[in-house]
Amino acid sequence: MNSTEYVLLKAIIFCYPAVQNLSEKAQKLLRKQQETYALILLRHLQARHGDIAGAKQYSDQQKRAIPSTSGRMESNIIGYSKGPCGIDAPKNEGRYQG
Repeated sequence: MNSTEYVLLKAIIFCYPAVQNLSEKAQKLLRKQQETYALILLRHLQARHGDIAGAKQYSDQQKRAIPSTSGRMESNIIGYSKGPCGIDAPKNEGRYQG
């Protein structure tokens, strides 16, 4: 994984919309941004490795980075596993109201 792929994958992770206490509008905004970064990553990998190999690499990276069933991030990509952004923020602090 090169630095471009790493940054895009981090952006996808940080835009995870299923975070407690976010308004519906904020979740939609995060989901849209997450989809945008995901498409950019897919296109980057396909340009770099070819359509099929790039799509496979994209799929492999997504499997390593998606939230686990417990709602926590897998630790092998970002190095910690507390919450979607790696922190346990107090409820409603910094909540986006939209």
